Amino acid sequence: MRKLFVSILCLFFFSCITAQDSHQRTKEDYLLRSKKQKTMGTVMIFTGTAMMVTGAIVTATAEKPTGWFEIFSEGQAIGMTIFSVGSLVDIASIPFFVTAGTNARKAAKISFSNQQIIVPHYKSFAVKSMPAITIKIRI
Repeated sequence: MRKLFVSILCLFFFSCITAQDSHQRTKEDYLLRSKKQKTMGTVMIFTGTAMMVTGAIVTATAEKPTGWFEIFSEGQAIGMTIFSVGSLVDIASIPFFVTAGTNARKAAKISFSNQQIIVPHYKSFAVKSMPAITIKIRI
């Protein structure tokens, strides 16, 4: 029974492992991922900030503690909890903005553009526009 359980558990974990993705991502893929991650980060920032404002208002409008050994009233504790969760949501949005910027930079590295080249034309030179694949390399 134990061998069967371990075998099924290993099969479950190993089925989640995949090989390297052979699909090469294009500029549009990176831009789409960047846009989705930036949208998610923005939603999280606004949600966290709204929770922080709500928590501050609940804490400020809550009744004062009544007992000798009571530090915070129930309303103040709830308000501070909402405020704390909101600040954690704000902090959790940072990686979304970082990865969105990374994907946007990857999309900017691979691009198609028209490059100006100088070609000889009779007894002078002419500037001609040629389509080209540009790759930016950071030094």
